[in-house]
Amino acid sequence: MYRELKKSEIGLETLDIIRNNSIRIDLDYSKQNGLYGLAIEDYRSIIYVQNTQSKKKTAQIIIHEVTHNMLNTSVYTQREEVIAHIREAKHLNPSLSIGEIRRIIKNVENLYPELPYQ
Repeated sequence: MYRELKKSEIGLETLDIIRNNSIRIDLDYSKQNGLYGLAIEDYRSIIYVQNTQSKKKTAQIIIHEVTHNMLNTSVYTQREEVIAHIREAKHLNPSLSIGEIRRIIKNVENLYPELPYQ
């Protein structure tokens, strides 16, 4: 995964965040319905590799979950999810258009309607 993360600027930034904050990344090979990963308190992320099914997607989910670890907010919000999804998308496309960002925001609103935006 290290090699895959090194392929993008956001991946390199994520590797720095992991190193500088001693974030523990656990690759879990069990099948979890509808779940790619999970950020846990104490700077730990679990990535469900069977669900990601490719190195690129696994790297994107590492970026996503490490973003949650980095933000470490007391209240889980749509805004936090938008930031995590944007950083994840930048691994494959570092120059996201306004339209792509709007799609991410709409997708997050649909996935997490119960969360405040803040």
